[in-house]
Amino acid sequence: MHRFAALSLRHTAMAAKVSPARFVCVAKAGLQATGSSYTGVSVSCRMFATAGARMKAEDWCGKIFDAIDFNKNGYLDKDEVKKIVLCFGENHEQAELRWAKLLEHVDTNKDSKISRSEYVSYWKNQTSDKVEKDGGYSKDYEEYLANYIDLLKIKSQQHEQELADERRQDTDTDTAAAKSVIGGK
Repeated sequence: MHRFAALSLRHTAMAAKVSPARFVCVAKAGLQATGSSYTGVSVSCRMFATAGARMKAEDWCGKIFDAIDFNKNGYLDKDEVKKIVLCFGENHEQAELRWAKLLEHVDTNKDSKISRSEYVSYWKNQTSDKVEKDGGYSKDYEEYLANYIDLLKIKSQQHEQELADERRQDTDTDTAAAKSVIGGK
């Protein structure tokens, strides 16, 4: 491991009040899951679930909302919800149905978009049986949520890469077709 990275991990682990060895294990798990370099995003979620720091249930629900709110405008719209549904392997028809159900159950002011407060309120209510006396979720459920947030980010990145590859392939095909029409090679 690069010396700077090791120092950074040690300081981050100390700030999170976990042992550097435990933090490195958590960081490695996040890196292996994403197959990418250290970003701190997945690691920070895992630190909350493993470090003993307690987040309130509404904070966890907010973190999930933030992971889905791709354009960071404070609302979930149809495109963002469909993107997540498609990332998890469902088809466009299923994505439309999920969006309609989400609007029906979560969009309390009926403005055809889901605000952060609507989302948090709905999911906090749906998971109220998992909230402990201190207002946080059980450690197991926190770990589940941290993994889910990581998975959302991974799936979203994979989906974006697939779309970029498709666009690049379409562009290459269009360029080849144009060259053949004008007699180029």
